[in-house]
Amino acid sequence: MVNAIDQSGFGDNTLVIFSNDNGGLREEMNAPYRGTKNTNYEGGVRVPCVMRWPKKIQANSENNGMMHITDLFNTFATLAGASLAQERPLDGKNMTNLLFSDSMSPRDEIIFEVSGSVRFPAIRKGKYKLVGMELYDLEADPSEKTNIAAKYPKVVKQLNDRVTAIGKERPALTGVDRLMSPALPWVYGQRENASVPDWVKQEVQKIRKTQPQQWPRGTTPWPQAPKDGKIIYTGDGR
Repeated sequence: MVNAIDQSGFGDNTLVIFSNDNGGLREEMNAPYRGTKNTNYEGGVRVPCVMRWPKKIQANSENNGMMHITDLFNTFATLAGASLAQERPLDGKNMTNLLFSDSMSPRDEIIFEVSGSVRFPAIRKGKYKLVGMELYDLEADPSEKTNIAAKYPKVVKQLNDRVTAIGKERPALTGVDRLMSPALPWVYGQRENASVPDWVKQEVQKIRKTQPQQWPRGTTPWPQAPKDGKIIYTGDGR
């Protein structure tokens, strides 16, 4: 793709970004970080973000500033000369100074998950990260091997209060009897879904027949929110 851009003559005016939405499925794929996809440990949420823009970004340079996927919108809008003025504040931050001037990141907090989800609530503030009630110093311990919650109870309370307050802004679970009808495999786009092979549909249906299709209003068959520091999976084979 990069070669095609360069051969077309607009490489110097094109920002190419390679990244991902989460870590790998197996923990060894995310080494040295702990955890996998669907967890809020660094192995599940820390991913590379490789950018290429000749004459704008120095080749082989690195920057460890904190950045979140929502920051891309603000950054793109700024590069395009658009206004970021909104009726409501945007979640993202403008990262142009971080990327092109080697300045400090304007972001010092990332909220990964709030209460009421199927994973432990998680928040990072500066060097500290709270996962459930486990506290880690990511500067000294990026692999999250040592829980220092007992040593810094005030930090635990501060971060827990913050993520709890944000969690209260989340809408309550609405009364839904069915999530999808009929239950079919979903890929990502209408064209992809329209071309799903029959054998894939058949295999998915075999699995779906073993899973609940209806449940009491206001509940969900999916893994429930953590309680007392534990997550219990039921009904999905785990």
